[in-house]
Amino acid sequence: MSIGAPHWNSRAYVLDARLHPVPPGTPGELYVAGAQLARGYLGRAAGTAERFPADPFGPAGERMYRTGDLVRRTRDGGLEYLGRTDFQLKLRGQRLEPGEVESALRAHPEVVEAVVAIRRERLVGYLHTVAGATPEPDDILAVARKRLPGYMIPADLILLEAFPLGTTGKLDRAALPDPEPVCRVYAAPETADEQAVADVFSVELGVEKVGREDDFFAVGGNSLSAIRVRAALANSLGLPVPLALLFAHPRVRELAAALRAEAVVNTAGPDWAADAVLDPEITAHDLAPRRPGPLAAVLLTGATGFLGGFLLRELLERTDASVYCLTRAADAAAARDRIHANADRYGIDLGAYQDRIVAVPGDLARPRLGLSAADFTTLAERLDAIYHNAAHVNHLEPYARMRAANVGGTAEILRLATTHHRTPVRYISTASVPDGPLPDGLPGYVRTKWVGEQLIRAAADRGLPVRIHRPGLITGDSHTGAAGSDDAWWTMLRAMLVLGLAPELPDGEVAMLPVDQVAAAVVSGAAWHRPAESGDATPVVLLPSRTVSLAAVRDEILSRGYRLASVTPADFAAALLTAAERPDADALLVRAAALSINYSAEVTGMAGRDPHSACAGVDRAILSRYLDYYVRTGFLPPA
Repeated sequence: MSIGAPHWNSRAYVLDARLHPVPPGTPGELYVAGAQLARGYLGRAAGTAERFPADPFGPAGERMYRTGDLVRRTRDGGLEYLGRTDFQLKLRGQRLEPGEVESALRAHPEVVEAVVAIRRERLVGYLHTVAGATPEPDDILAVARKRLPGYMIPADLILLEAFPLGTTGKLDRAALPDPEPVCRVYAAPETADEQAVADVFSVELGVEKVGREDDFFAVGGNSLSAIRVRAALANSLGLPVPLALLFAHPRVRELAAALRAEAVVNTAGPDWAADAVLDPEITAHDLAPRRPGPLAAVLLTGATGFLGGFLLRELLERTDASVYCLTRAADAAAARDRIHANADRYGIDLGAYQDRIVAVPGDLARPRLGLSAADFTTLAERLDAIYHNAAHVNHLEPYARMRAANVGGTAEILRLATTHHRTPVRYISTASVPDGPLPDGLPGYVRTKWVGEQLIRAAADRGLPVRIHRPGLITGDSHTGAAGSDDAWWTMLRAMLVLGLAPELPDGEVAMLPVDQVAAAVVSGAAWHRPAESGDATPVVLLPSRTVSLAAVRDEILSRGYRLASVTPADFAAALLTAAERPDADALLVRAAALSINYSAEVTGMAGRDPHSACAGVDRAILSRYLDYYVRTGFLPPA
């Protein structure tokens, strides 16, 4: 719900719990200040101190008022009301803002009103839709997933003709119905260990009955709840339980066997080797090349992501093409809003290019990218090039959870590129992908990108012009410091600052790639030294021409007043895990503990440099901008 903007003599701030401003589009608490503000509550000193803190952004001595309203700022400077901050839910140790979840559910065009509640240890969404509409729950959740972290996605959705009201006319939450029990084929545990694992899953995930064939992720587990499950399993079985085993063997019977170092028979899950075989119908043989001349129409996937936002800017600035942005959304208007909200978040100004941005609502994980057959064909006819950057990125989840978007989506992009003419494809992979056969033990995300590369290579063998780009550790904008808050490298650094501990590591070089430099190199093609129409599928690993040492990172941190005690890597890992298993641990600390099991080269950034690279990399000044940005936005704690 829009509530407009403050009057000329008033100020409105959207702040996090540390009183730091949050980026546009990010929910925060509304604080107001200005000439109309009262001095406080008469005769209530404690209440005044709580609700009228000092205004750190206004003139000296002024105060601001903490409203308790959850809002977010739109890209035009207005404010949207999401709910109240003084009504929170807690599910399996995670605090939830109901207003934020309800706002995300209402983002679907057919949802008029939404309410969430916890029932049977599951987050349930109750919806009232427009008259006559019966939207698919998966479609509603697809919209919500683009606005919420995984642990805030409802497990069930219930459509109601009307919400139950109490005698005062307000919502009666206690009268909201319980969801129907989830129907699963139940196979009873066969061993004591299987029973112990099933019992832990049941208690920690709030599932009434868990069988030997049930999967941790399928019954509601995620990377955050995995920390608690690990601790409960270790306590129940009296065995060390590495997180890696839980992610590698999420099925009850497989995990029980793996914990005893027994041979695990994995009969479920997709066959990645079969996935790496491209559909024979996808071929560019006998197709005409794209029309000659400058690019007129380009498809970009992932425009609502970190690198994608900067790729969009580069394409708009360096070409005259219209950029079609495939975006997961209910309609074109919602897709456009997501594109602009993402640009606003990173300080990217798209104002001069409105008429060249074409929002295409779709879904990588669906056949034909979620488009109708007619729309799919029409889009194929228009395109001169495709920049395939979108992916489900999660360094913790297994291959199967990311397969539809990362593997199936790449196949559908190649189908699009070979539907009408030979449309060149640039594929954004990762430096963590190895050359040659796929080794055991790689994280699921890296596996999906390896399979994606095999599909791209197969398309090149069938006559399609392609280019594979393998960037390493992508960091913030070199000019503004703007960066993502879900970055794995910085999440680990944040954990060190929160704990006041740092593992003793030999000094090394971190190959940071500023996102603006990566986008410029990919779009300009200067880093590849080959013509754009080349069908050569040899991957090009993108490295910076200079690196930054761990010693320089440490010195910059200490110069700001942070204190870091050096401990052994084992002691640091133990301290991190202990802190993450506390009931009140914040989500980022839990994620850092989980990430420590899959700390690949892409996450650590420990790599070499390329003196001939088009990307200069990071120096001390840019590193300082990163830290300034993260402290200013509240991602990093103050010193």
